[in-house]
Amino acid sequence: MSRTALAVNLNAEDSVQLERWGSAPGTPQQVVLRCRLALAAWKGQEDQEIAFEEAVNRHTVSLWRH
Repeated sequence: MSRTALAVNLNAEDSVQLERWGSAPGTPQQVVLRCRLALAAWKGQEDQEIAFEEAVNRHTVSLWRH
């Protein structure tokens, strides 16, 4: 049985802010990772795909999706 990932709903302002934080040179790396995870989930990627691309455990992706 396959699972479907929860949809992540962001408005345009939120996605722009996450993009800014994710690309700002002074942003802590933990925050950059969280931004990338949230944006990838918002774009509809599955947890396993995001985990592979970001080199993290899929449970980490799932945690931030929720």
